[in-house]
Amino acid sequence: MEKSLYGFNSSQDVINLQTKYSLFGRVANIVFSTEVKSGFDKETMTEAINLVIERNDCLSLRFVRKGKEILQYFEHGRKMGQIPETVFKSNSQKSRFLKGFRRGGLRIFKGEVIKVVFARETSGVQSIYFKISHYVADTYAIGLIISD
Repeated sequence: MEKSLYGFNSSQDVINLQTKYSLFGRVANIVFSTEVKSGFDKETMTEAINLVIERNDCLSLRFVRKGKEILQYFEHGRKMGQIPETVFKSNSQKSRFLKGFRRGGLRIFKGEVIKVVFARETSGVQSIYFKISHYVADTYAIGLIISD
């Protein structure tokens, strides 16, 4: 079955322009986190994140190059596998993690538009770190994802 390919919308054009003229590819990513003081079950949270992906078409977008143009299509039904977890034993370890997490790019041409990591402080507080492609979401969408 042939997939329908679409060009960028106006917002995506702006992001694409930023990535072309920036020294840092990370401008195409939005990194955010949420702290869950009461804790959470990793399996249940993974299911919840997969529901968010299922309900938000933007997280089903996939990207391909066709000549010099970047096009996109929808690929529904993909789910996150096991989400990695890290335990921060010190503030410096947490800082190193955050620096590396925000620095690394998403492989949008390999289908990676969102990356999630569960984290636990030595105090027991749990957090969820997200990196999402700015091509698929904006800061408004971040609030919707967290609420969902």
